[in-house]
Amino acid sequence: MITGLLPDIAADLHTSIVATGQLVTVFALAYALSSPVLATLTGALHRRTLMILSLSAFTVANIIAWLPRAIGN
Repeated sequence: MITGLLPDIAADLHTSIVATGQLVTVFALAYALSSPVLATLTGALHRRTLMILSLSAFTVANIIAWLPRAIGN
């Protein structure tokens, strides 16, 4: 499904389509390899607690990614 979007993603990232394809491949491999490990490590946690912790970490990561742009402008 991502194949049709590679030219747009490559243009947005100012990279080649080949490099963008490799980036997508590395992401997919990291996801495939880490999913079983994370499922095992977090299996004992209550689902609601895990969801709140995950969304909190996601929010903090997005704020950290946004800060340099906010400070730079």
